[in-house]
Amino acid sequence: MYKFKYIIFLLTFGCDQSDDDSALLKGPWEEHGLSSIELFVRPEGFSNKKSPSMDHIDLILKNQNNFIQTISQKFKVKSNASFKIFLFNQDEASQKIGIKNGGGANLNRGEIYFSYNQEPQFNNNIGIYTFLGLHELTHLILFEVFQCSTTRLMTEGYATSADNAYGAYYNNDGLLVKKSNREWMIEHFESQALLSPSELIIREDLPENIFYPQAATFVDWMLDTYGVDVMNNAYCLNGETLQNYFETALKMPFEVLENEYLDYCEQEFNLDL
Repeated sequence: MYKFKYIIFLLTFGCDQSDDDSALLKGPWEEHGLSSIELFVRPEGFSNKKSPSMDHIDLILKNQNNFIQTISQKFKVKSNASFKIFLFNQDEASQKIGIKNGGGANLNRGEIYFSYNQEPQFNNNIGIYTFLGLHELTHLILFEVFQCSTTRLMTEGYATSADNAYGAYYNNDGLLVKKSNREWMIEHFESQALLSPSELIIREDLPENIFYPQAATFVDWMLDTYGVDVMNNAYCLNGETLQNYFETALKMPFEVLENEYLDYCEQEFNLDL
């Protein structure tokens, strides 16, 4: 188990999906592009906090384009869209997007609004440093493909599955690292905060650090156990409709599916076994 100084939660904010973001996106901006990504950053000297350097800009553009392929391959979807990313300097982010570290996505506009943190995070799962990760980009791609954003289980489960992490912390070597879903799940199992699939479907009120990694773990287990087609066909469903779909598609009572998943969690995340 890692010991760490503190955790930085990278929360997503509730985007209002408005087409009028003129105040939010008021310039000046510098525009940079590569393939499917347009990146907008503040010019140097815009505020007291630093704007992204060209090295960071190039890394963000490269990573985000690569992540489009990663997301498309993992979930067997195809995206033909281009996406815009607006990086706010850290000292303006709280006022502009409501959070100092992190951001969110406007699904209707295909845009990500994110805080620029000068220190990238190391993602052990993919072995690289990132500034944004895959989470918000997953939201945009899947909304483009499925044209829906229905349950928190599916939308946040898929997005957190793509990143295979939520939040970040400084490890004993002083390195800012992403906290893996597995680390979260071990903690939740030890604290008896494990959620059943039924709870994941209906609980929209739980804190992100409790809900997101567990939703992602269920999504990953379903993908590995029953395949991507079963899950993709369920993406736009919710509530009782979602449970009924699983019973029909898998030809089993939902309670059986639920017990299979909970048994998996017991074997995978109970370190006392």
